[in-house]
Amino acid sequence: MVAGYAYARPFRSRMAYQFTAETTVYVSPDLHRRGVYRLMQHLINRLETAGHHLAVAGTLPNDGSISLHERLGFLIAGLLPSVGRKARAWHDVEFWPLPLSERTIEIPVFAVNDWRMRILPPTSQLEARFLIDRLSGELAARYGLTDDGSGDYEAAQEDSDRSVFIVGWLGNSPVACGAIRPLTDDVAELKRMFVLPEHRDKRLAPRILQRLELEANRLGYCTIRLETGDRQPEAIALYQKSGYRQIPPFGKYVSSEKSLL
Repeated sequence: MVAGYAYARPFRSRMAYQFTAETTVYVSPDLHRRGVYRLMQHLINRLETAGHHLAVAGTLPNDGSISLHERLGFLIAGLLPSVGRKARAWHDVEFWPLPLSERTIEIPVFAVNDWRMRILPPTSQLEARFLIDRLSGELAARYGLTDDGSGDYEAAQEDSDRSVFIVGWLGNSPVACGAIRPLTDDVAELKRMFVLPEHRDKRLAPRILQRLELEANRLGYCTIRLETGDRQPEAIALYQKSGYRQIPPFGKYVSSEKSLL
C-alpha cells in the first residue's frame, strides 16, 4: 500500500522558469506526522542536487501544511482567493517559496539563455541520430569495441507511447540527449544519456536527467533503472550525485563484466 508521495514539476513551462519547481506532498491521514517531513526533505535534496534555484509549494491553508512548510524553511509569499476547486467548493491557495542552491549560477549565461529541450521521435529526426551516432562512437573508443558501440540499441525502441527521447539544444545546435523506455509496467530504463564532450562543463546532463525523471513520473513509472559501464566515470558520478544507487545487474546485463548500475 502506498502511504504517501512527494513530487515536483515545472512551475511554469516558459524557459524563464526552468530553475523553479512546484512541489506537492500527500500522506495518508492516519500516517500524518510519521515521515512526511523526511519525504519532503528528500524531495528538496533532489531538487537542490539537480540545480534548482527555488521550490514553490501551493497549498490549501491549514495548520498541518503551515507547520510542515515552516519546519522545512518555506516562507509564505501570498494567497490567491478562490483559485482552487475541490469537493464542490472554491478554496484559497497559499504559495510558499523555498530558496535552494545557488549552484545554478555556475551555468554560463549563454547556456541558461539558449538552452532548450524537446521530446523528439528518435527514428525520424536528424538531431537525434547525430547524437546517438556520436555516443556510439565514443563508447566504441572507450571500450575498445570492434563495432560502432551501439550494441543492440535500436532507436525505434524509444518510439512508443511509454517511451521518451529528449534532445537538448544550445542555440541551434543539438548538444545532449537522453531517453527512457519501459522495462516493466512500473519500471523505466534510462538510456542514451549523452552530452557532446565540448559542452560537458555546462551542467547540461542533470537537466536532461531531471526532465526524464519528470516524464517517467508523468507516464506512471515508479522506478528508473539504468546500466552504465566502468569506463564512464562522469556518468557514474552524475547518477550517484542524483541519488541513484548500485543494484545487482538485471536482464541482459547480468553476464556483463563491465556493467555498473
